[in-house]
Formats: sequence, structure tokens, C-alpha cells
Amino acid sequence: FECWVDTVTLKPYRYIRDVNEGGRTFYNECFFNYNKMKAYCVTKEHKKPPRLDTVTIGACSFDPMTMIYYSRVIDYKKYKPNDTIPISLFLDNETYSLYLRYLGKSTLKIDDKNEFNCIKFRPKLVEGTIFRGGEGMTVWATDDENKIPLYVEAPILVGSIKAKIVSWKGLRNPFSSKK
Repeated sequence: FECWVDTVTLKPYRYIRDVNEGGRTFYNECFFNYNKMKAYCVTKEHKKPPRLDTVTIGACSFDPMTMIYYSRVIDYKKYKPNDTIPISLFLDNETYSLYLRYLGKSTLKIDDKNEFNCIKFRPKLVEGTIFRGGEGMTVWATDDENKIPLYVEAPILVGSIKAKIVSWKGLRNPFSSKK
């Protein structure tokens, strides 16, 4: 995934999804025009002719990468555990009405060394080639102004994914969630 984003609104201008897995290739590039509420997309799939699509979008539609950035600017203090925060995901030339479920505050220990105060949430996922859909993924992010995703776990169709942060630098705000 690659994305170009407005740094104030975090809305995407353009995104590219370029997949090459086991001989299957898929290329999807979209340009977002929020004045016209349209996304203009080109899609190239393995052994198929390129396809051009114009898709209606909402005022606040995110591609997968900008959705992650957006999750970092949400003011979670306004929510109680189990509240849902609506979000619109644009993927494969379709818009999905999804949400993030705020699970509250938590403490996370990584590698039995570093301990962090975190916010914890579950994004509703779209079922597809990797994820099963639903609320399977859990994200722990720092409970400070940075909201750095520290740890993510999610079941996938052939097992599970676990991702943890290994380093950070150049933070805009003080890193105050480390215990």
C-alpha cells in the first residue's frame, strides 16, 4: 500500500494497492476528489484487461493506510469502553461503513521488558483475501498524544498475524505512556 494524504484532514488524495502473491497480481490505484465526492480508479488484475471505475465516496472515506492514521487522531477520552466510532473504508473500489470499537485503557508489556499505558480498540474488518471480517483484530496504541500502534493481533484465513513495534524516533509529542 502507498498513500498520499492531506496532513490536516487525513483524507487520502491517492492510494495504490499493488499485490503480487503466489503468481496472482492485482494493481489498484485511486484518486479522490472530495469536491465531486468521487474516486477515480484503475484496476489491473492478472490476465484481465485494465478497468476504469468512478465510485461515489462519502465526505470522510479512508483507504486502509489513512484509516490507521485517522485512528491516531481520535479523541478517545470522549468515548466509554465498548463505544463504536464510525469510519468509512474505501477498498477495492467499494465503500464500507465500518467502525472502531473502543475497548478502554490497558497496560501492555512487550518482550517482558517495556511496559506501556495503552488505549485498546478493535476495528471492524472487511472479509477478503486475508482477514475473516468482523472484530477479530485488536490494536494497542500508546495512551499519549502520539497514539503509536504498539501491538496488533488478528486471525487470518490461514493462521494469525501478530505485529509489534521494535523502535520509534522523531515523535512530535512527548512519549509519556512508557512506564
